[in-house]
Amino acid sequence: MNTTKVFAKMLKAHSKGECVSLVTDYENAKEIAKLIISMPDTYIEDFRLNREDWDGCADPWLLSYGEEGDIWCQKAILDSGIVAKGEGAYIIDISAIGSRVPEDFVLGGTIKVVD
Repeated sequence: MNTTKVFAKMLKAHSKGECVSLVTDYENAKEIAKLIISMPDTYIEDFRLNREDWDGCADPWLLSYGEEGDIWCQKAILDSGIVAKGEGAYIIDISAIGSRVPEDFVLGGTIKVVD
């Protein structure tokens, strides 16, 4: 996955007033979070991106950039097995979601698939 291109897609959707979320692996979530945090008027609402050597880092992560510049990050599949879902524009890194399908992560909105 090309993080620069995905970040540009996130900004395009965000500029239209949409919440945009990315489901991807740990490394990509970390890199794109750095880019979003460096944007003006961004504030951190909830951010839980553990260190790489801690448990769960091989799981997919959900990184969201809200309409008002808020950013939050969490595991996309919670410890209880429940999939974190939301609405808005979604970018799904299919190489990070294993046997799940992109629709598992979205309640409503648009889905763009990247690999």
